Amino acid sequence: TSKHSKTDASHWAYESGDAIEVGSIILACPEQDFGYGIRQQYFHKSVVLVIAFDERSFTKGIILNRPTDLIFGDEDLCNSDGSPLEDTQPGRKWRTMYGGEVKGLESDDPEQTVLHCLTSDAAKEVSQPVLNNVYWTTMAGARLLVTDGHAEPEDFMVFCGYAGWNAGQLAGELERGAWYMLQTSGSLVEEIKRTVDATHPERAGLDTWNMLVKKIGREWEASKSEGRFDDLMLLEWARHNLLFNDKLFAKKSVEEESVDIMERLSNMESIGPGTIIRSASPSGEDGEQPFLLDDQEFSESCVLIIQDDDAITVGVILNIPSTHSVDIEVDIQDGGKSPKQTISIPQRYGGRFGLKGQQTKPTVWLHNCERLKEAKVGSPLGDDKSGGFWCCSQNDVVAALATTGVATAQDFVCINGFTVWEKSRDEGTIGGLLAEILSGKFDVVPREWSEEIYEELVEQNESILTAENLDSNLELAREAWKCAGGSPSSKAKGKCVKGTEAEALADMARKSWWSTFLLGDPSVRFGK
Repeated sequence: TSKHSKTDASHWAYESGDAIEVGSIILACPEQDFGYGIRQQYFHKSVVLVIAFDERSFTKGIILNRPTDLIFGDEDLCNSDGSPLEDTQPGRKWRTMYGGEVKGLESDDPEQTVLHCLTSDAAKEVSQPVLNNVYWTTMAGARLLVTDGHAEPEDFMVFCGYAGWNAGQLAGELERGAWYMLQTSGSLVEEIKRTVDATHPERAGLDTWNMLVKKIGREWEASKSEGRFDDLMLLEWARHNLLFNDKLFAKKSVEEESVDIMERLSNMESIGPGTIIRSASPSGEDGEQPFLLDDQEFSESCVLIIQDDDAITVGVILNIPSTHSVDIEVDIQDGGKSPKQTISIPQRYGGRFGLKGQQTKPTVWLHNCERLKEAKVGSPLGDDKSGGFWCCSQNDVVAALATTGVATAQDFVCINGFTVWEKSRDEGTIGGLLAEILSGKFDVVPREWSEEIYEELVEQNESILTAENLDSNLELAREAWKCAGGSPSSKAKGKCVKGTEAEALADMARKSWWSTFLLGDPSVRFGK
């Protein structure tokens, strides 16, 4: 049944079921199995206005409640071909909102949509209706109305980017309960504008979402979900994506950036097959986490490079277990005294990529065992230096296990899937893995530390990942990562104490990623 607001008769809103149409407002539901905590955080508790809809092709919406601190003047704008505007007005300022990821603030081809509630004939002439007395126009249309004296910049809400859904996609999300579909009065949009204008960007528009869920009688949802993991991740996303003034103030000059890059390159070990990299430790006073908001599989990870050429760098994550194992039939070479054995070796998660044209991801077999090296099991990755990892085939593994005294199942690291970094094709541009190392996301690990890393990895070979051993496996993975940073094992000291809120949140995000993408059950992450 529809629930009408009882708080303000002029600013009404009610749930309208699953009927999508231009002018509908959709509110993100906070209670979802696969929420927005570890990806697309901007959708969490978002308020989206549908401005275009065709059930056969595309739905376009503008996120209404993500204000930024970015204010630009006419002189900051340009024509579609990149040339500067000729009719700029000094002192004219426009506050920008985050409208969505598609053609958004980080895009090379940003798209601006401007909402307003102006009803003059001049305003209607350059605008498209959305709701009763609510219209959208282009930036050029808004500037024209201000130049001709029909409006002031404060009359408009300027959005950069939009949210888009392919045919049937939004309908499917509504069916799964990911959104609440609302019909509202046009005056409610004006109330939303006032609320957003009064909200600091670091609040990420949560107050606006809270206001609307209360209007449709869902106050309990606001109170129940407040301050939980997804809220915290949204606020962290807002700090990184809605606050620009601090970034502009702290940004280094091109010359300073060039000096830093050259210095890091001169001190960096060469990268190639056999190189190990690790995700960087938190940096800065706030404990900045390199993989907090996305790519959380790399959080506290160790990655072994297995291929490097002019086009790509390929690596396998070493210290993430999986829920799978590989069963190997072994015929012990003891003159037929022992029957064939089935040996199960836990499989690790190496990355999200597989081989083109193959449905199953490839399996990589590794070891760093001196006994196996002496027996010539496999071959070294890269140059034949002591302490480096060796790669072998499954047949090599079977043969070694079949030979008494040569190998045990725990000697081998079995990895499924790999990670790929594409290199830049533009001459003079640094891209791929090297760019991520120079940006501080990864560190190159000295080769002599690989033996200690291997010893930690062997301890993960006892069993596959389960909900019951999730926490212990997270800790074992951390020990390997710490060894890759030159830190001694902390087992004698017990679990390490978290020093910052950002570090604790990163731990939650890492556990959430493991629960969601490895166990397939997000509810495991916080013991629900």
